[in-house]
Amino acid sequence: MVVLDATVVNIALPTAQRDLAFSNANRQWVVTAYSLAFGGLLLVGGRMSDLVGRKRMLIIGRAVHSYAVTFWVSAGIFAGAAVVCGLVLRPGVLEQPDSETAVFAAA
Repeated sequence: MVVLDATVVNIALPTAQRDLAFSNANRQWVVTAYSLAFGGLLLVGGRMSDLVGRKRMLIIGRAVHSYAVTFWVSAGIFAGAAVVCGLVLRPGVLEQPDSETAVFAAA
């Protein structure tokens, strides 16, 4: 899963490099930082799922994701919601469906 998400970062990397004006050498650091952060949070989410329960983590993840997406769409400058949204996209080993994103993006 980490490799698949790193592929998504690679797709967005040329645009990010152009917009943020970082060098080719720093492109690999972006991929590495993203992979380490995502992998670390995946481990934490998995452990929390073991302790709290997968069903409860799925419900919590959906609630927090819906809340974050609501504020992200309605207030484009609310960066905190984007961080929260990124943290709970995949609680534990269960994948968060993007149905909430599709619903709120259409609004």
